[in-house]
Amino acid sequence: MTVAERPKVGVGVMLLRGSGMLLGKRLRSHGAGSYGWCGGHVEFGETLEEAAAREVTEESGLKVHGLRLLCVSNVREYGRHYIDIEFVAEDFEGTPVVREPDRLESWDWYPLDAPPSPLFLPVRLALDSYRTGQMYNP
Repeated sequence: MTVAERPKVGVGVMLLRGSGMLLGKRLRSHGAGSYGWCGGHVEFGETLEEAAAREVTEESGLKVHGLRLLCVSNVREYGRHYIDIEFVAEDFEGTPVVREPDRLESWDWYPLDAPPSPLFLPVRLALDSYRTGQMYNP
């Protein structure tokens, strides 16, 4: 197995405001055309929380003040393999802006009970975990 074939570590953050969650339409990379929330790779030396907070700021301009673990998923989709750690945040500041227009069409708030389709697989798994309390998605 080469380094390129090894699973990567990804993080994501479900940002909640009232009964809504922040989602954006992905434009490229794996999952293009699906709706996802802020997330990305863990960089060398970062904690999972640091990586998640950094990704939120890089992608939306929001500053997260609190994260809680939502779930861990073993995602093998889109021709890739990720160990994916998802967080929930309700304490953040700012207004979301598209900071990576080559990767994301727009940000919008969607009802938890009526998300757009299709959802990026890690987001779909995390939403199932949020609803059921299941912490691990093999």
